[in-house]
Amino acid sequence: MKDYEAMKEDGSADLGGLCLELERQISKRRQRLEVFLYVVNRLKQNGDYNISRLNDESNRLNSNLPIYAIRRDFIATLDGSTVSRRCRVVVIVADTGAGKSTQLPQYLAIDQIIPNDKRVLCVVPRKLTGVMLARHLSVELKSSQLSATACVDSTLPEDPNAKVVFMTARRLLVELSTNPDLSNYGCVIMDEAHERTIDGDLCLGMIKEILRRREDLKLVITSATMDEKVFVKYFDEFGVKRIVVEGREYPVEIKYEATYRKEWIYNHIGRALNKVIEICGLMLDKWLNGEREAVGHILVFLTSPSDTREAEKRLSEMLEAIDHRAHIEILSFHGRMTRDEQRDVCEPCHPQCLHKVIFATNIAETSLTIPGVRYVVDCGLAKVNKYDAKRQISLLKRCAISKSEAKQRAGRAGRMQQGVCYRLYSKEVYAEMDDVAQPEISTMSI
Repeated sequence: MKDYEAMKEDGSADLGGLCLELERQISKRRQRLEVFLYVVNRLKQNGDYNISRLNDESNRLNSNLPIYAIRRDFIATLDGSTVSRRCRVVVIVADTGAGKSTQLPQYLAIDQIIPNDKRVLCVVPRKLTGVMLARHLSVELKSSQLSATACVDSTLPEDPNAKVVFMTARRLLVELSTNPDLSNYGCVIMDEAHERTIDGDLCLGMIKEILRRREDLKLVITSATMDEKVFVKYFDEFGVKRIVVEGREYPVEIKYEATYRKEWIYNHIGRALNKVIEICGLMLDKWLNGEREAVGHILVFLTSPSDTREAEKRLSEMLEAIDHRAHIEILSFHGRMTRDEQRDVCEPCHPQCLHKVIFATNIAETSLTIPGVRYVVDCGLAKVNKYDAKRQISLLKRCAISKSEAKQRAGRAGRMQQGVCYRLYSKEVYAEMDDVAQPEISTMSI
């Protein structure tokens, strides 16, 4: 009934709306229960039926992740015993927070879609994402006596017994130089392929050649945008199944700046901090009035690690200056963090603090969900590598993000509960943004 609650707030709810929402919720629950029964029957047939596995499956059902609804279709598509073996590539389109990165590797590992002597390779955009996802999956796979590992650079030893391996596209290019057929892997997942990095595009090209040589290899491509036709066309010769994951479990309210301002790209840190102070004040007032459900973490998107460090310092000073009555845990989230700092971002809030404020780069857009985020502040900017043809050098430039990236940032607020995204730009600015980000190969020197 979450969507209907949002309808009541904006005054659009009526009896017809309630009935439609009830039908929608019943349909979704029925679909998930059918998937649950299908998986349980597979466990029985495969001799894997025990209390631990049943409890794990119940937890997956109760997590309400949208990706669970397509599990039966996903299994049937890649399982050569149930459909034509020609369909070896699956393209999955799902919103941010649907569970793509955490659940799909598990389905491949535990549903016996690939041989026991093969592994699942997950290619992720960033090292930090790989490390944190491997840690998360190892916990969820423990009762299945399986594990996951991150192999992102030479300082992180790979677990030779892990069923699921996470690595970046750049690390995969190194792997391909010594293992050109990826002979120890049964399936490759290209996560967040819509980012279209140079390394990612090169990997897809090389995997296409491997698919031609290895008829047993499977490929899963995930995307958070509807611009997936390029992947479907590129891999058409192998038989491509496109699966769209419907809907988001929790609605996100989008709030824009009221007026168009040409200077919106300037002073983005100061404007973000002012919005954070405003949200902190509103949240504290609601909490003091007994509205505990209004409390949630604030995720603020900035452009660089130096931005996040400056914002941390300035927010502490601003809260002290206004004598804010609640303790707030202030953190950063970017690719240059230590493992302890990474862990702090996803750990529960300090018991003496009301909530967290997390200043992040665009690393927080994809793959990993930070628990408890209810509010997102989006400055609308990111630092992007651009090639300067006149000087023949690549430069990091602060640029407006695309509509696709704005949608992903907003989606971080609706993962665990209803959320709000404050965009520090107007609707006019949003309308002028590109639909999707340009592929790196068109903006960088190669």
